[in-house]
Amino acid sequence: MKLYIRPETDIFKWDAHYKTHGLSLLSDRYRIERWNQVSQYCKPPILDIGGGISGLEKIFPNQVTVLDCSPEAIRHCTNGILGDALNPPFPDKSFETCCLIEILEHFCVTDTDIILQHAKRIAKSKVIITVPFATLGHPDMHPKTELDKKSNYFHHQIFYPFSFPGFLLRIFPKVTLIKSNYLMAVCHT
Repeated sequence: MKLYIRPETDIFKWDAHYKTHGLSLLSDRYRIERWNQVSQYCKPPILDIGGGISGLEKIFPNQVTVLDCSPEAIRHCTNGILGDALNPPFPDKSFETCCLIEILEHFCVTDTDIILQHAKRIAKSKVIITVPFATLGHPDMHPKTELDKKSNYFHHQIFYPFSFPGFLLRIFPKVTLIKSNYLMAVCHT
């Protein structure tokens, strides 16, 4: 299986890529608001899969473990583990909450199912998921530079509000959608 996640690169260079599109990975208000909204549904201990420079760590000091494939991102985490979302190194029910914040769109559908199954296995009570929806205009959908075209960090799936709950109900027994400016769901294990 091909792994569709952001490349192991300097997080500040990745931020520079976003700035060419008028966005900022590190200080974007949208991301800060999302972390704050997600935190309302979290109960520690928390696993943030693909969390990179996790904002949840700032909200829940010493209560968040970040699993990410980027060594640079992990260096910015208090409790970061270099690893693969398709094969997370955690036992069953080892975290109260598992978060997948804006990472599923970076994977193919088959790999997304594997990630969701692992998140369900690892979480004691719930998995919180956010994804952008119908983002054809998002810069990640349209690679512009040669680096963009060679990298795998752009979006591979598009999610819609009318199909997202059914997509998640294939894995989880109960899914609650949360009103926001992106798709957010609390999935009960």
